Amino acid sequence: MRSTAAAAVWALAGTMVALAASPTTPVFPWTTTVAEGREYVRAADVAAFYRFDRHYEDGWATWFRSPTLAMRWEVETSVLTVNDTKFILAFPVLKRDGDVLVSRTDLVKWIDPLLRPAHVREAEDFDTVVIDPGHGGLDNGTRGRLGEEKAYALDLGLRLRNELQRRGLRVVMTRQTDVAVAKGLRGELATAVGRSVLVSLHFNQNNSPAVHGLETYAMTPVGLRSSNDSRPGLEAGLGFNGNVRENASLSLAAAVHAQVLHRCGAADRGVRRARFAVLKDAERAGILVEGGYLSNLAENTRVHMPDYRARMASAIAEGVVQYREAVRK
Repeated sequence: MRSTAAAAVWALAGTMVALAASPTTPVFPWTTTVAEGREYVRAADVAAFYRFDRHYEDGWATWFRSPTLAMRWEVETSVLTVNDTKFILAFPVLKRDGDVLVSRTDLVKWIDPLLRPAHVREAEDFDTVVIDPGHGGLDNGTRGRLGEEKAYALDLGLRLRNELQRRGLRVVMTRQTDVAVAKGLRGELATAVGRSVLVSLHFNQNNSPAVHGLETYAMTPVGLRSSNDSRPGLEAGLGFNGNVRENASLSLAAAVHAQVLHRCGAADRGVRRARFAVLKDAERAGILVEGGYLSNLAENTRVHMPDYRARMASAIAEGVVQYREAVRK
């Protein structure tokens, strides 16, 4: 049985059945204010526009609630929690002169596709999953005390292949052995395979051994800063291409992320946006799963266990299938 959190997050993802890139930028009747060089909108106006039943502040958080959605905006951070799952926004939520402010760019490029899927073109049905186990050959990826990323990613990919095939889906692998695959070819292969989605598999590292948890990435839209990008001068994300399936990718990421959290008990580091090469080059809905931090010994120990990788493979497969069911509805 799914946990309440996982079911709630999938209820959100399940409403996002029209999730390819919007052909036009929607027009909103919001009054904006400038803060830190960007346009912001009052949270109260956002709550009213989307017709949330309740909007209130609780310490350093502001809440929007409806019968099916609970959204928690953490002030002075970029963390948005939707039905107990984290999403990492491009810009922080601010509080100025008593008003909680939300970035207009995040609202247009991220929040609106979540809340108004009818304003976005339909996502494509698919019968094939392109699985991309990261690294390979001389590229070991990150190293943990107990093993290397490339080996864990390949084992997870092979297990995921079996789980998806068992559920009736066709699978194409970017690699099935310990070989190198050029970064550009990974995304191009996903593009070449019709009626497909892409799942790229990785494990993470951090200079702090205390950092741990699951991260799931979708492509960063044009005009947004990637979740992990704090470099000056790149806040608008100008000069970068998007992906025609970036909103579909967000839905797929939400579904997979919720399932892995539920089935594996991983710590939640959020659904995020990034311009990873494999996501940029794939003209398909695609995600990159960072299945844990090998630099954290406890997490490396879990990832090293075959049973844990088996559960993760099953969880990812379930998320993919649930996303497909939502697309078909």
